[in-house]
Amino acid sequence: MTDWLKTLIKRFIFRFPSFFQFLKFSLVGVSNTLIDFLIYFILTRWVDWFRVHYLLANALAFVIAVTNSYFLNQIWTFKNQQEKKSYLKYFKFILANSFTLILVQVTLFVLVNYFSVFDLFSKILVILISVVSNFLLSKFVIFKA
Repeated sequence: MTDWLKTLIKRFIFRFPSFFQFLKFSLVGVSNTLIDFLIYFILTRWVDWFRVHYLLANALAFVIAVTNSYFLNQIWTFKNQQEKKSYLKYFKFILANSFTLILVQVTLFVLVNYFSVFDLFSKILVILISVVSNFLLSKFVIFKA
């Protein structure tokens, strides 16, 4: 890479740090989305009990993906590695994601049961809701500088 391009990138990063933070958050989000969707898919397609209890499968997949999100976002996206009060931060994280989980569960239930939308398509829609909610809560509540 040429020096002028490196300089241009550094200036851009310096001027728009939230943009690059959002890109990192998005990459973490992609991994979380894959984890969430794959666990949901495996549970609801391979385990008959979860096919009927799809909201429990969704909650389990969500919790696993959110745990992954916490650690990756704390260390990489928001570079917030302070050990002091980490229990408080994790508590805020759990609270914020509980809000998101309730929002996602209600939306999934309504789409599947009242609008007869296929559950995997509904799952994709609620993941989009989750991404926006999680970024806003992470940036302004959990990992706030």
